Amino acid sequence: MSLHCLKQLAGNVCLKKFILFVFHVFLELVLKIRVANTADPDFIEVELPRNELTYQALLCLCCKELDLNPHQIKKLRKLPNTKLRKDKDIQRLQNFQEIEVMIDATNVYKSMQNANGVNNLLMLPANGYQSISKKDQTILY
Repeated sequence: MSLHCLKQLAGNVCLKKFILFVFHVFLELVLKIRVANTADPDFIEVELPRNELTYQALLCLCCKELDLNPHQIKKLRKLPNTKLRKDKDIQRLQNFQEIEVMIDATNVYKSMQNANGVNNLLMLPANGYQSISKKDQTILY
């Protein structure tokens, strides 16, 4: 291919957009992540390099983006109902799949900074009541 042809191709805006699109599709996996059972139901989009499709890489990315420590994370769940456990599970993920980060129950009442991009969000138990986190607690009227 001649230099003239290359210059024409480089000047084509549509071709540039296509090349960028192909670059991102083949080099990055875009996932939607959020912390489970928070007051904010929104996901954030994150990019995981395709050459790092491991459970550990996804765990580190979630910790970084959601401002969590790895010891706070109980499990990663691909919505609606699949636990992610190993590298093969991560390698099967597709673009824009939704991942929930399940937090250890001992951290339910601790305030988290920057969870899903919102400062000082309190965790809510699965039953929706902040004061009742376990079924065996007494309810006072």
